[in-house]
Amino acid sequence: GPVGLSLALALSRQNVHSVVLERNSITTQHPRARGVNVRTMELFKQWGNHNELLQFEQPKESWRIIWSESFQGTEVTRVEAYSSDSINVTPAVRSLVCQDRVEKSLYHTLLKHKEAKVQFLKELISFEEDEHGITARILNKETGGIEFLHTQYLIAADGAHSKLRSQLGITMQGPDNLGMFCNVYCKIDIREWTKHRPCVGYFFTDLQLSGRWLASIDGDKLWVIGMSFSKGMTKEIFTDEYCISEIQRVVGLPNLEVNILNKSFWTMAAQLANQYRKNRAFLVGDAAHRLPPSGGFGMNTGIQDAHNLAWKLA
Repeated sequence: GPVGLSLALALSRQNVHSVVLERNSITTQHPRARGVNVRTMELFKQWGNHNELLQFEQPKESWRIIWSESFQGTEVTRVEAYSSDSINVTPAVRSLVCQDRVEKSLYHTLLKHKEAKVQFLKELISFEEDEHGITARILNKETGGIEFLHTQYLIAADGAHSKLRSQLGITMQGPDNLGMFCNVYCKIDIREWTKHRPCVGYFFTDLQLSGRWLASIDGDKLWVIGMSFSKGMTKEIFTDEYCISEIQRVVGLPNLEVNILNKSFWTMAAQLANQYRKNRAFLVGDAAHRLPPSGGFGMNTGIQDAHNLAWKLA
């Protein structure tokens, strides 16, 4: 993810060698987070992935959020997504670009640094620590074989449900479930209803649309439709057929063609690890703290974790 890649990049700039293990075969294919704040953009300018990233940001004329009675109903209000308050204190500016593009830009930049290696289809199973360092036991998901890696330090950037955090015996404080959600990434053509009012997100006041929202990904045909779980709902309910019918209902277009690209299930939480370090192991990103999405602090905080920890380790 963006935190592990950022840590490897920040370490490389300090001439420190690292290995990034990723259990999947590629970087994420789901948009996930959409906002990159000023401090993170300052880091990206230093790291060299800033210009690649800007190619994929949302059109600036759409940097607003609109509330309306329904998608085709009366508009209630609109709010600017980002202010320009920082313009007098830094040359960096916020950017509305999705996490999948952030990950790709970080990965492409990291390939230029010989100090870091990214290994896909590798998953850390367990580890042992002694006075000389940590020995990690790794599953090669491509071959099914077990590999071992000795390292000075171990950094857990493995997300909200961190297995490494559990193995370290580190607990979390705070509510672990403030609501469950399914984000449906899809391709739909609703430009007839958005071209005169471009924005990055539509929210609705009609109670029949409670728990549903639209988020623009590219200012064109790519969208994420957010759906909260009602009481008693499970993941199994969110079949393609159900999601398509819900999308058609939300936009009020029963015959709309919907091409589902993928789905992401997530749980909103507000948690903090009781410690960030245990001997030679550290937690960063969602493994250390889980934030509600308001304000877009999750990915940004994790990337800034990585930057802060890298120079301390160096």
